[in-house]
Amino acid sequence: MRLWSCRLGQKVHPLRLGIETLGVAWALWPISVLLYVFWARLGYPMDIEWCEGGLLYQAYRLLHGLPIYVRGDPTWEPWLYPIGHTVALALAGIFHLDFWTGRLVSILFFCVLCVTLFREIYRHIGPSTFAIAAGALAVATIACGFPVVGQWYDLIRVDSMMLALSVLGVARVSQLGANVRRTLVTALVLTAAVLTKQTAAFFVAWTCLFAFVREPWVGLRLAAMTTVMTLVLLALLQWGTHGAYWFFTVTDPQKQPVRDAAFVQGLRLVWNYTPAIALLPIACLALALRGRLSARSVLWMGTLFMAVPASLLPYAKEGGYINNLMPMVVLVGPVTALLLGDVVRRRGMLGALARWGLLAGFGLFIWMHALHPRAYIPDKSLRRAANELNTLVASLDGGVVVPELTFLPAHNGHANLHWTAMAVLAAEWSGRTMDTLSGLEKSGARWVILQSCDESWFASNVRSRFRLAQKIPESARVRMMTGQEVALDEVWERR
Repeated sequence: MRLWSCRLGQKVHPLRLGIETLGVAWALWPISVLLYVFWARLGYPMDIEWCEGGLLYQAYRLLHGLPIYVRGDPTWEPWLYPIGHTVALALAGIFHLDFWTGRLVSILFFCVLCVTLFREIYRHIGPSTFAIAAGALAVATIACGFPVVGQWYDLIRVDSMMLALSVLGVARVSQLGANVRRTLVTALVLTAAVLTKQTAAFFVAWTCLFAFVREPWVGLRLAAMTTVMTLVLLALLQWGTHGAYWFFTVTDPQKQPVRDAAFVQGLRLVWNYTPAIALLPIACLALALRGRLSARSVLWMGTLFMAVPASLLPYAKEGGYINNLMPMVVLVGPVTALLLGDVVRRRGMLGALARWGLLAGFGLFIWMHALHPRAYIPDKSLRRAANELNTLVASLDGGVVVPELTFLPAHNGHANLHWTAMAVLAAEWSGRTMDTLSGLEKSGARWVILQSCDESWFASNVRSRFRLAQKIPESARVRMMTGQEVALDEVWERR
């Protein structure tokens, strides 16, 4: 009995225990499907989304002592993200830099994200089988959002790392107290989040504000530590890049055009996924008026509010994709569980309705948003194509440039300098142009791999100066599982 009370709380009716256990089992369905997808895609030796290789190649440059944030280099245009994710990839790359190690970084951070949110819900409701069920179901809603955000959770992109660090920092702030060491660690986590993706600043600002309102001295200390760490690292990065770091991560992104219609479009996409998001502010207000709104719910409701600009602003930028909606999609389920937890903790009919409503509502949501793993996993023909394309690129001697799949040459033993097409596009959206033809000459590459549908200035010049060596066979033509389509089918050789 003592073990039962310690682990699962007070003893409950067997029927209720059975239903709550079924809730846990039901939640494990999408979670296990998502983990299977992660495992099946982990070792795929090619880009699942066309920008994965570009971020890997940036880490490759860091590991080989090449500059990242540098202006005037015709062979390179950096990504407009801060340095954090690149450092994480490079640390994994010390062991082995490959697609699977890059995806493993994202998977680990995604697991940190889910475990953190589960623990918050479990602690909020209190030790019980219902708390386990509520936390598991909330994590299951995150799993169900996998296709909504473009299958992004395990990709070699910055989003999972940024959101995991932000959520971890938010979770820690509710238990700071007077512990200076805990505050310091929390500040480190928040600083790392900002240095991973700029939109983490919304979550950091809210976290410090919440801490200040709750305990002014603790909030000031957290804000001061986070600010000092960020500024010190920024100063070092500015010094090490001769001022280019701020230009690429702050000045340049501000120049990119914003699509006003995309704000409404982004909200509509999230609404179509979960209309309940519009009811959460109303539920929050009702609980506050009745004196039942907990401090933890205020913290996470505010975090969800911050997720709106953190999602919509990058989504509305030119070239923005549905992956940017991840903060809203991920947080809506756990925040709903926390708000219902405020009601469940109160005894009476309303608490019972909230309890069964959470189990039934989340269970129905999971049923309506079932995952279909075959749509997300490269099949045998695609794996054969990836292996054939890797073999083809490895057989070419004299250097290779593949602007669309940037890590492909380095992955197959080519050390020549080159760039990533997405970063060049981002520069153009900011009003700058990169002389890719000069970059090609400086790279010294003998081969260029293109798409026959590419009619850009660079592709036209390659076709006029190089000769078509071969058409890539159908069996070696890879396709992307999400994001921008890429269809490499031409190999050009320098004349």
